Amino acid sequence: NSYLKIDALRGLAQVYSLKKEHEKAVIAAEEALGYAKRFNNLFLQVKISEELAGIYLALNNLEEYKITNAKFFELQDESEVREQEDINMAYNLISDEHDNKYNAEKASYFNIGYAILGFLLLVIAACVFFWQKAVQRQKNIGQVVNYIEITRSNLLSSFSVSDKKHEPKKNLILKETELQ
Repeated sequence: NSYLKIDALRGLAQVYSLKKEHEKAVIAAEEALGYAKRFNNLFLQVKISEELAGIYLALNNLEEYKITNAKFFELQDESEVREQEDINMAYNLISDEHDNKYNAEKASYFNIGYAILGFLLLVIAACVFFWQKAVQRQKNIGQVVNYIEITRSNLLSSFSVSDKKHEPKKNLILKETELQ
């Protein structure tokens, strides 16, 4: 509502200025400037100060013109500084957002890499386990074969040829003689 009042007062000042009623234009412009200062609206203050300086120049009031024009340039410089700060802040916010997005993507890629690395280590551990199990089985089979060979050779060596010669001879009785 107050911004509408400021716009209406600025419009009145312009109309009065065109009608060459510069005193009324000064009053309307100063009232609009007062409202703009209450709201601390720098953009409106710059515009109204510029219009007010033009009105003072049309009135041929050089002293008020110089004061208002100096105020206009101060407000314009302050407006440009604030605008530059706002642009820098927006740039920094956008840059931070991109950095955060980049870091999030980077972290997700690292997490995927760690998951793949963990899976590969698990597969390698399983392969080593099964390889170790196969080696142990081969070793156990070799031990069993050695044991069997040793026991066989010991068993065969206990039955030597000389043992067979010393065996008592059995009497062979023919079946025919037995029946009689």
